[in-house]
Amino acid sequence: MSDINARKISLSILREWEESSKFIDSVIERKCQSSVLNGRDRAYVQNLTLGVIRNLSLLDDFVEKLRKGKISSETRRLLYLGIFQVLLMRTPDHAAVNETVNLTKGKTRGLVNAILRRCVREKEVFLRDLDSLHPSDRFSIPDHIYSKWENQFGEKNAALIASHSNNPAKVTVRSNPLLGGLTNEDLSEVNATQIDDYDDFFEVQKLPMEALNSGRCYAQDPSTSIAPNLLNPQSTDNVLDA
Repeated sequence: MSDINARKISLSILREWEESSKFIDSVIERKCQSSVLNGRDRAYVQNLTLGVIRNLSLLDDFVEKLRKGKISSETRRLLYLGIFQVLLMRTPDHAAVNETVNLTKGKTRGLVNAILRRCVREKEVFLRDLDSLHPSDRFSIPDHIYSKWENQFGEKNAALIASHSNNPAKVTVRSNPLLGGLTNEDLSEVNATQIDDYDDFFEVQKLPMEALNSGRCYAQDPSTSIAPNLLNPQSTDNVLDA
């Protein structure tokens, strides 16, 4: 599948998500399945679509700086896709602009083309100014949520939480020694890095499918192991998981 078709799917996902109350994960899953995407194209659609949603407030700010006046919801979605690729996804400028314009219909093509080309011209200014933005704006965190973080954790920690909360989750697996666990060969194939302070947990660049299918490891976030470790249940204990 070509990149433009992957972008078209991302646009349709954003449109359906904005116009309905459906969860974004379910929309992405259905659209990707119906389009019979391969692994590479599916990953691209997910990265582009979720990247736009994670940075929605920031992208709105960019749009307002690049275009004064009212624009349609569809035009705004197209600009989200194009601007995200130029400024945050670091897609080559010509590809980001041309492929987004190719998705645009009718008289709006000229407008989208002009705005995205201006974005390219002023890219260094936008990127330079990112660090001066308030963290709630930079990481698209609602003001009321960010205020609670500041009150509870302080200004510095609130900024760190905002930064981390807006990053895609890392892919982590846990070795299962009861069934043999992950071998050195498994770890090498997926470029695994052991996570500090978490025995048997590894960050991986891709999933070790053979080990997953055989039960020698399973996908698990290390944070989910904190409560069981603190509880330290014994074989004779009765545990209520409610």
